[in-house]
Amino acid sequence: VEDAGASFVSAGIVGSAWIRIATDVEPYTDVRVRQALNLALDVETIAQSLVSTAAHRLASIHPDARSMGFDPELAPYAYDPDRARALLAEAGLDDGIDAVLETTTAAPQAVAEAMIAQWAEVGIRVSLQTSDYAAFNATWADPAAPALRFATWSPLYDPHTLLSLVFAGDGYLSRYGNAEADRLIAAAGVEPDTETRAALYRELARVLHEDAAAVFLWNLVATYGVVPAASQWEPRGDEYVLPLG
Repeated sequence: VEDAGASFVSAGIVGSAWIRIATDVEPYTDVRVRQALNLALDVETIAQSLVSTAAHRLASIHPDARSMGFDPELAPYAYDPDRARALLAEAGLDDGIDAVLETTTAAPQAVAEAMIAQWAEVGIRVSLQTSDYAAFNATWADPAAPALRFATWSPLYDPHTLLSLVFAGDGYLSRYGNAEADRLIAAAGVEPDTETRAALYRELARVLHEDAAAVFLWNLVATYGVVPAASQWEPRGDEYVLPLG
């Protein structure tokens, strides 16, 4: 890009990466196991090394302040493999667990392999299953599909679609259940006041974080090559490039 006289631009978009955890099968019904999955990963290092220097570990599905419900006071899970091992032991899983992580063919394999290697260090033995998009998207709610799936979602200016589909107990793509989360998702979905709605989503983010409803990873990043003639152009949070000149 630079050899062609253009500049390289990397910018965070309003989207996030996370690993869906199906809580309808053992051992993921136990919050301690779900928390161990989060604590066992050095997400910040993986993001910075293998994704982008503009990617950072998240505490929830919300990538930044542009996403309604983002809470800057909510801290991401720490990288704490010792605590992850202790939680597995408390859950009666001293010998660890065996799991499958499903990804799409477009997902960065090096990222998945790095996470699998770190999980193995605490006794979470994960094998990788790669599916094409059609198969991946057809099996979100399939109880026979892997409980762990590496997913991304954008844009997340308004999180309702993702929350109602994937995290609500009756969501079309859901394998997660939490009565308090259901209450907050339903309330926020019909709340007309913007500030009140944002506060409901912040409360929901804390519920999902504490319940380890997913393995929260990083904000999505888009990269561009920008020619001098378009030097005033700025990337959009939804990653769209609109030819309006």
